[in-house]
Amino acid sequence: MKRGILLFLLSVAFSLCASAGKVSTITATIHGYNGETVYFDLIEQMEDSFEFPYAEGQTYSFDVELKDITMLKINNWVWICLKPGDSITVDLTYDGRNYKSAEFSGAEDVVAVNTALRDMRMARVAQKYRMDPDAALVTLVPAADYHAQCLERWQTEKAALDAVRKYMPDKMYYYLLSEHEAIFLGNLIVYPAMRASYDGKPVEQVMPADYWTVLDNYEPRGDEGSLYSHGYDGFLLTFADYAYKRNLVRAGKDWRQELSLRGGFDMLVDFYGNNKNMVDAALCVYLYNAAAAGRDFDDVDKLVKLYLKKYNKNKKYREILQEVMQ
Repeated sequence: MKRGILLFLLSVAFSLCASAGKVSTITATIHGYNGETVYFDLIEQMEDSFEFPYAEGQTYSFDVELKDITMLKINNWVWICLKPGDSITVDLTYDGRNYKSAEFSGAEDVVAVNTALRDMRMARVAQKYRMDPDAALVTLVPAADYHAQCLERWQTEKAALDAVRKYMPDKMYYYLLSEHEAIFLGNLIVYPAMRASYDGKPVEQVMPADYWTVLDNYEPRGDEGSLYSHGYDGFLLTFADYAYKRNLVRAGKDWRQELSLRGGFDMLVDFYGNNKNMVDAALCVYLYNAAAAGRDFDDVDKLVKLYLKKYNKNKKYREILQEVMQ
């Protein structure tokens, strides 16, 4: 994390490397905030994030050379999506610690996309949609209500992204779409079992009537933009498990029995076998989760070696698993 030196007008010039590249300028003026620090977090490039002491009405500005599409978070509330070379100016207003508004200026495409993202976020707040299913659980949101909210937000936010798609390259569009689907469809799938466990009831008693049919027409994606979303990489596991159990239900078989470590591995290979990119991503996340959860090291190690020999394409995934298995 880097700290800027505050002047009357703060300007920090930053470059990731000596070679010429597309530099993005991020400028923000903040009013009414009573916190001590303003955070600018570049989610896909955290090593280049900034934080500054807050001063009322201060303008903060810095340059950064983005390596790829990046989500910028200002104080963990305002989310801004940028591609290399994009610049944006933000006028941000708080009431103490409470966010009130954000206005954007800059190139038409950058403003259009980020205004849409801002409006989506505010709509979730207005609807009192709980992004974290644990928050829905502790506030006792009924499973049927949460199911309907997830569907509504998924459909509404896809339509909002479609409305500004002309302003985005395909990779950014599918990245943003996948970020949203990982949240709403992931929550839709996992919440009934969470609520049933909390209530001490069989899951069938809280499961919405269309639970096993609502995603019949959904097709997971393996394009570059979709798999650039870390959340979507994880969602591939959730969806494959859901689809596997859906097939058991339709065959009149018991869907509650969990697969073994090897069984889950084979299921993912079978389910995503027609798309090598999805198999690669899903198995990487699956094996990483198994290692992180403390599953038997020898069992995990055997599957990691099989994955690296037969299914791995992405060098980044290889490095992630090799590091976690050390």
